[in-house]
Amino acid sequence: MSLARKALPDLTFPESLWKTDWVVYSKPAVQGADKVLTYLARYVHRIAITNNRILSLKNGDVTFRYKDSQKHRWRTMNLSTAEFIRRFLQHVPPRGFHKVRHYGLLHPANRARGSDDYRKS
Repeated sequence: MSLARKALPDLTFPESLWKTDWVVYSKPAVQGADKVLTYLARYVHRIAITNNRILSLKNGDVTFRYKDSQKHRWRTMNLSTAEFIRRFLQHVPPRGFHKVRHYGLLHPANRARGSDDYRKS
């Protein structure tokens, strides 16, 4: 608790966070730490949208391609510039934080599991 408060003095944490008994379980890396860092590095520095997915910028609108996760096909969307920037900024983590996607609890294979399953292990 003191390390978190020292590292982030301007952030107020909810008291319920400190009352939860967190169980952290991690297996040793079978192939070594270098392999784990190489794997994680692919996800930490990803960007929200690449330039080649932005198709056009006209009359204050942005047209871009995105993948429909339910139909597994590429589609296009047209948004106002302000809405595009608003959505883009939702993917920017606070200063000092890195985004890691599709790893551990966030991996798609774990979506079907309820949150209670994690507390029991």
